[in-house]
Amino acid sequence: MAEEKVRRSLLLKTALEILRDAGTKMHPSQVLEEIQRRVDLNSRELSKDKSGAPRFDRAVGFDTGFVATVGWISKIGGWSITDAALRPWKRIRSPMSCRRNSTASTERLISVASRRCKR
Repeated sequence: MAEEKVRRSLLLKTALEILRDAGTKMHPSQVLEEIQRRVDLNSRELSKDKSGAPRFDRAVGFDTGFVATVGWISKIGGWSITDAALRPWKRIRSPMSCRRNSTASTERLISVASRRCKR
């Protein structure tokens, strides 16, 4: 059986959807609680890292940092989604096209944002 992995793309996509649905700033703990409600977290995501934090918590924290760097969310005074992040959702015509492309798109976004952070 293959080892379970932290599904970073799914977690980030869900965090962005939560912020989009809220339409207002949210405390990071509220976002993490809502992710736990919306996503059936696997054992790897729920396991603790060396510092004692759940791995899904760390993944969301780092990956939202990357998307904040490229302007998709703001982390000032709470987390909120920006207009730059909302534009792609407005262009999607069908839920199936969103589902089919969302993981690849999110992975590309994380890759680009993480490269920009390393500069």
